[in-house]
Amino acid sequence: MSLTELGIKTQGIILINGVRMFDLDTRKAKKVESVPSVIVDEVLARLLTILE
Repeated sequence: MSLTELGIKTQGIILINGVRMFDLDTRKAKKVESVPSVIVDEVLARLLTILE
């Protein structure tokens, strides 16, 4: 799912079919912003379809 043209700072794609765990502390990740709830809902719906 593309994040392009959503009006947010974060750009790129969400790889729904490549879900894996990763350690955010080790990567020193920090939250930059939140995506709109419509995107979260769509990603979760697609993920649930894959997991069924």
